[in-house]
Amino acid sequence: SANVFDCLGTAVEEVANTGTHAWPNPFTDTFSVTGLPPSAAIRIVDPQGRTVHSGPASSELGGDLSPGVYTLLFDHNANRSALKIIKACDR
Repeated sequence: SANVFDCLGTAVEEVANTGTHAWPNPFTDTFSVTGLPPSAAIRIVDPQGRTVHSGPASSELGGDLSPGVYTLLFDHNANRSALKIIKACDR
């Protein structure tokens, strides 16, 4: 049976008016977050709501994630925001 997440190629942008972006998105190796200070706290959660990464929004993220859809959570101007990120398989 095929993996549901095999080689997803859909770009996702959900955060409006925050200036925060995850790029590249989808990614195959790592991604970076722009629009947040490097010390900003982020969390990456899987579709079951489990935290798979937490820490600062510094440099490159996602290298240890399996292919799939995740949610990047962060605080922006005292508001909790979320951004969908997709790790695609490496062809």
